Amino acid sequence: MAWVKLERIQFVGACNPPTNPGRVPLSHCFLRHAPLVMVDYPGEVSLKQIYSTYNRALLKVVPTLHVYTEPLTDAMVSFYLASQKCFISDVQAHYVYSPRELTRWVRGIYKVICSLEILSVKGLVRVWAHEALRLFQDCLVTEEEKQWMDKHRPCGSLDQHHYGLATELFS
Repeated sequence: MAWVKLERIQFVGACNPPTNPGRVPLSHCFLRHAPLVMVDYPGEVSLKQIYSTYNRALLKVVPTLHVYTEPLTDAMVSFYLASQKCFISDVQAHYVYSPRELTRWVRGIYKVICSLEILSVKGLVRVWAHEALRLFQDCLVTEEEKQWMDKHRPCGSLDQHHYGLATELFS
């Protein structure tokens, strides 16, 4: 049996912070041999830049709606940040928000609109709101939380960025 010598090898991994439910801290023995770099979630400006790129690609499926990329993105990020602020993992262990929710939101919209031949702005807003409620409201536990979601429904975020269109559609 011979020893094999390895040099200049890097192992890269990703993990959630130990404060998240179901996680355990990395041991000091392990950390003594492995450097640790922490990269936090992107802020509002970065989220808007990232998801405006996603939404621009999403709305290429329906070119007539391409002009709604920015209002859609602004409303998505605004609603996501409000929900993230209100529903924290200290209240319920599964209230862990990450940009994955925004990605799931965009993918859910895409799955619906890619099969449609035509789509109006009204239809886009309805799909957008349905996906938001599916992702954010369905996981809520208490009646008070669900009432908060009804009061601050995704359409309210869209109203701020789309000049009252959502109120007109959902009232």
